[in-house]
Amino acid sequence: MSRPAPEAPTATAPDPAPAEDQRDHSGRLLVRMPKSLHAELARTAERDGTSLNAFIVAALSGAVGWRTTDDGKPAPRPADASAPAPRAEPERGLSLALKANLVALGLAIAVAIALLLTAWLG
Repeated sequence: MSRPAPEAPTATAPDPAPAEDQRDHSGRLLVRMPKSLHAELARTAERDGTSLNAFIVAALSGAVGWRTTDDGKPAPRPADASAPAPRAEPERGLSLALKANLVALGLAIAVAIALLLTAWLG
């Protein structure tokens, strides 16, 4: 018989972080993935000069923003770690250059049409 699924925390409840003694993780994780992904990860780790395990641990750590302190314990996450990164505004000069190019293109099209009509009618 399967165990019932644990209830999700409510929006007002704080994020329950299990105490070390309540939840024991072995540090091992079996992950099933496509052979092609496994091969690509192995190639990339080899190019980086690291083991496949170290490469995957670094990638997973970066994905969740996990860091450790000098004593090997998880470091506290900054308060704004969950906030999305601000979107970069396009440079004003680039925007101005694109607008100028559109105006120049419009003028070139108008001149080309005028020349075609002049040649055709005259």
